[in-house]
Amino acid sequence: MSFGIQDDGKYFVARDGTTYGPYRGDALPAMYAAKQVLSTDLISEVSGTEWITVAQAIATTQPSGSQVAPPPSSAERENSNGLGLASFVIGIVSFSLTFVGGGCVGIFFALLGLAFGVFGLFRSPRGFAIAGIILNGITVLLLALAALGFALCCIGAAAA
Repeated sequence: MSFGIQDDGKYFVARDGTTYGPYRGDALPAMYAAKQVLSTDLISEVSGTEWITVAQAIATTQPSGSQVAPPPSSAERENSNGLGLASFVIGIVSFSLTFVGGGCVGIFFALLGLAFGVFGLFRSPRGFAIAGIILNGITVLLLALAALGFALCCIGAAAA
């Protein structure tokens, strides 16, 4: 992607009120490709006083006949919820362990998955977090009922 700036020039980049640099002009395209410089960041020559967005710098330097796609907005970027996904995967593992005799390990994973799911509810999208809470909650309930049944059998055997 061409910035239309001098390769040997020096430029400052600003984001959220903090100024970084100076950077050489020939390093900025690689930084943009690596998402170290965003289209919403501001850019200015070291000796200049005017700040423009990187998107404006790209748009003003393209040849007249070329089409440049606008930078994606934050709403268009793919959202992910790592905690929710972790909760869902742990829910599958803990639920599976319940039926293969791994109750002690299963309860540990289920409680961990519940915690991840609850924290994942505060992020978007929440689907995996909700599914993880349901799976881990069912696992905890099944293991609690199994422990209760085991305890009642032990009490009944001791009384007899």
